[in-house]
Amino acid sequence: MVKRSSIGSIVRKRLSDIKTSLPQLKPSIDIEMGNRSTKNCVDDLIKENIALVKLIQDRNKIIEMTGMELKKLRVGVQRVQLQNWNLAQSNTHMLAELHLNKEKVKALQHELVCKDAVLKAKSLDLKEAVLKAGKKRDVKDKETGVGDSVPNADINPSKINRKLQASKSRCKC
Repeated sequence: MVKRSSIGSIVRKRLSDIKTSLPQLKPSIDIEMGNRSTKNCVDDLIKENIALVKLIQDRNKIIEMTGMELKKLRVGVQRVQLQNWNLAQSNTHMLAELHLNKEKVKALQHELVCKDAVLKAKSLDLKEAVLKAGKKRDVKDKETGVGDSVPNADINPSKINRKLQASKSRCKC
């Protein structure tokens, strides 16, 4: 930023120098010309011409410097625009991943709820089977009069497994 302000002040200074460095022509120019020799007039014109050429060269240098600075700024702007574009692409990609992962979480939560329901159903079925078996055994024990039977001996594990598989097939998770 300092460079820009210094160039701007240089430009203003040079332009003001052009105005102030030129000798102001007086209305009595014809009278002075007659008094001077032609050699002096030619020398003055050559000096003035050299000063003007130098001022034009300075102006051209300033224009060239500002042109280079503009090119640098354009390159910088293009670089920033490219970075901005890349950031926008990354942001879009991350948002897409975020939405995808949210959907995965929802699906996993649904699957978890379904499995929890299946487990509850299985445990209830198992409890019911155990209670029924216990009641049947109690009835048999009363009829036969045997009290030393092995508990849950008449429950077949393959029947319980079939019930579990049947309850799994109910939920389409």
